[in-house]
Amino acid sequence: MEVHLIGNSDLKFDISQSVSYLKEQGYQVEIYRVHQRSTKGIVFAHPEQLEKLENHGWLTLIDSTHKTNRYDWRLFTLYVCDTYGCWNIGVHFFVSSEDSDTVAEAL
Repeated sequence: MEVHLIGNSDLKFDISQSVSYLKEQGYQVEIYRVHQRSTKGIVFAHPEQLEKLENHGWLTLIDSTHKTNRYDWRLFTLYVCDTYGCWNIGVHFFVSSEDSDTVAEAL
């Protein structure tokens, strides 16, 4: 039942498929690399999420979730508080390492 969540065993191909899927769904996606650390990441957000981040990003929470994929990449989610006091998703990013350079590049 969860086979569709497993992904491909080839990281590069899996990232390519994920990026294609996200773009088909209207997400803006950016892949980046931090050369001095040999790390990389993927940042993605829907335009509606970016609008919320732009309008309400003065107060932002960040959450790091582990064990979401077979490659041990970390999923980060930025949450913004809107004018009604509700927490909304702003942006997501996956990183190959949680070091400060890799996370800072995503932010």
